[in-house]
Amino acid sequence: MEMKMFILDVVIAIVDTGIDANHVDLDGGKVIAWYDAVNGKTKPYDDRGHGTHVASIAAGTGEGDPGVQEGVAPGAALVGVKTLPGVGQTGDPRDTLKGLEWILANLDRYSIDVVNMSIGTTASYESRKEVINTINKIKARGVPVFVAAGNEGNDEPYYDTLSTYAKYTSTSVGNIKDPYEGGWGLAETSSRGADENVSYNKGPYVVLPGHNVRAAAANTGKEYVTLSGTSMATPMVSGVFALMYDAAYARGVSSSINFTVTDMGEDGFDKNYGNGRVLAYESIKDAAQESSGSFDTHRTYIRVPNGSVQKGNVDLYAIRVNSSAADLNATLLVLNEKAENLDLVIWAPGSNPYQGDPSSYWIRRNDGPPHEFFSLSNPPRGTYYIGVYGVEDSANYSLEITGHELTVN
Repeated sequence: MEMKMFILDVVIAIVDTGIDANHVDLDGGKVIAWYDAVNGKTKPYDDRGHGTHVASIAAGTGEGDPGVQEGVAPGAALVGVKTLPGVGQTGDPRDTLKGLEWILANLDRYSIDVVNMSIGTTASYESRKEVINTINKIKARGVPVFVAAGNEGNDEPYYDTLSTYAKYTSTSVGNIKDPYEGGWGLAETSSRGADENVSYNKGPYVVLPGHNVRAAAANTGKEYVTLSGTSMATPMVSGVFALMYDAAYARGVSSSINFTVTDMGEDGFDKNYGNGRVLAYESIKDAAQESSGSFDTHRTYIRVPNGSVQKGNVDLYAIRVNSSAADLNATLLVLNEKAENLDLVIWAPGSNPYQGDPSSYWIRRNDGPPHEFFSLSNPPRGTYYIGVYGVEDSANYSLEITGHELTVN
């Protein structure tokens, strides 16, 4: 078998359903260690597929689709830790605990630098306390454990829906859409925190795209599958951290590793986006203490962090689209937590937003608050009016608008 070269100085542990180490993106010695808390098997496998998908997002080589399908840190090595069973079976938290305890005992042996845990639960803190304590013990050893924030954001009560693991550990990851998938903006299902005076986290730590992510399909050899969720956003963050680690420490730079983020939603830390979206390029550059270089997404990002609209009124934003080369996207989040009903409204170029019932002009709305969005493909150039309509309530909101060559009129 041909051996592939990996940056063994950077090792990511994947706590999940396993890893298919025969997929071309993950074979050739990339999986350097394995522990099966479920069935006790000694060789890597994945009888569910979730862990393989997650692992290839973090560190897949992209060999099955060269130049297109590389993971975030394709040179990193992997440690597979199977704690979830196959399709149709319910996971046992005791297996998750065994897997994390194995990692804690083997941090130095396998030089594990970051742990990815795309696992969620709505069970009580008391029933998951040992798992949470072990995550925090790993963190205390200087190894971050990135956990999925959860996928309950589109279900009532909408807010205070973070996974139990996300509520009680410090590095959970929320899911946003990128500009090719209707963003930048929070994915509807991404779990949210709360404003209440609670003893646990009030929001995720950071966010990155996890919507419609194509990655390795287990037990296919070289095929791929597209999945969505905070499970997909979490290995994005783990992969970025691995590259930051390599930039900072493998090259002898003695500095702490901190993500560089851009604020989204409300100003500062908030219950939807946490500290904001991780800027991968800037984070890696800062970890290496490099002063030169820049990255351009070729998208205009407009943020209204602290909007407020009265019942029956419309807040209007005039946006000039100067190029049809990319989608025009908008995401509205109702910041109140009492299911206030707002609608996102748009008037195409040439329409008069000051005449007629605003409800006759909206192009898309969701059935349940607090999330509204739209995405227009190849929008004609001109001035669009984007409105936030207080259908039945007064409420506070945040608004994200993304497109190509936008200006605020």
